[in-house]
Amino acid sequence: MEYTRKEKGGKKLSKVTNLNKGMSTRSHTGHENNALYSTSLINNLEERFHLAVESAPNAMIMVDQDGKIILLNSQAERYFGYTRDELIGKSIDCLVPSRFSTGHREYRAAFLAEPQTRDMGVGRDLYALRKDNSEFPVEIGLAPIKTQEGVYVL
Repeated sequence: MEYTRKEKGGKKLSKVTNLNKGMSTRSHTGHENNALYSTSLINNLEERFHLAVESAPNAMIMVDQDGKIILLNSQAERYFGYTRDELIGKSIDCLVPSRFSTGHREYRAAFLAEPQTRDMGVGRDLYALRKDNSEFPVEIGLAPIKTQEGVYVL
């Protein structure tokens, strides 16, 4: 399933693909194969999730277990200077300054071994890398989202 939200004037704001992959078709009433109800419920939940992420005042990026970017909001586009299409499918490491990249891969692996919601880099100055290669200070919170497909991190 693919969800695209457009603003007035037709500008594409975002595209989210396959968020419901692997989800059960059981409805809240417990009836199996109620596909129409279930699909509608999933679509509504996906839309709510998407709208919450999109309307957040902070940049939000979701990555998969391999560190590939699968979702970002318009604030992330604004801060990093990339469009969604430029970042979707790329490694999160492209947003990490090179002097931190080796350590970041190790930290990411350690986090995935024991995922829990927490702030990243407590007590350290953290920086991110824009498309134009300029750096800017960031505060990062990590929120694991466990699914049947694996762990995603927001």
